[in-house]
Amino acid sequence: MTTSLVTGATGFIGSRLVRALAESGEPVRALVRNPGAAGALRRPGVEVVQGDLEDPSSLPDAVVGIQRVFHCAGLVGDWLSPQEARRINVEATQLLLELCAGAEVGRVVYLS
Repeated sequence: MTTSLVTGATGFIGSRLVRALAESGEPVRALVRNPGAAGALRRPGVEVVQGDLEDPSSLPDAVVGIQRVFHCAGLVGDWLSPQEARRINVEATQLLLELCAGAEVGRVVYLS
């Protein structure tokens, strides 16, 4: 069975994706910054893990044993500085992709 990691799992798209995957019977690991805000994600087949794209040390364990990643996390908004947007949306995504390659994740789906 394919286990998927969903980043941004408490967001609008990520939370719905977690629910759809779980309802289809697929195991899901939901990466969340605040596990206390992940109550709606808690259901059979969903493993909620704490992690943050701003904390690179929290990411390696998240990809272990994962076959597919849906990368839904990112920063958007008119108030972001270009440096802040780049740090998360480019550099953290690059690190996540490198970790996925090292963990031999078979597929990454990137939403932007």
